[in-house]
Amino acid sequence: MPINVDDFANADSAFREQIKVEMQRATENLNRIAALFQAGLADRQVLKEFREAVDRVREAGWIAQQGLDAAQSQKTVEMLFAHRARAAISLLKQLRLEIERMDTPPAALQELLEAGSAFHDAAIACGAVDRREE
Repeated sequence: MPINVDDFANADSAFREQIKVEMQRATENLNRIAALFQAGLADRQVLKEFREAVDRVREAGWIAQQGLDAAQSQKTVEMLFAHRARAAISLLKQLRLEIERMDTPPAALQELLEAGSAFHDAAIACGAVDRREE
């Protein structure tokens, strides 16, 4: 079966349209949430988590825009990694505080530790961490 180049163009166009629709829907939802905030209907912790999520999305969008504007794929990948690393650091700090308040470790803690160990091993393998620093 021959590959039709138009199929790729159509798929790309459909994907772009889907992103556009999702972004419009998200904007409408955010506007509704803003109205609830103005009415004072928000839990302090939920509001904090929401603001952090919005900040991550805003920064990821900015990074994506920079990539589109500058067509600097490697720099965009590095910026996106730095953005994700900051989000992971923030999340790990929050999780540490939660663990410190718990009487027994949560079930997902072991999986988190294994993922962290695998991440550490990957950092060593790419030369980001000197084995002697361990």
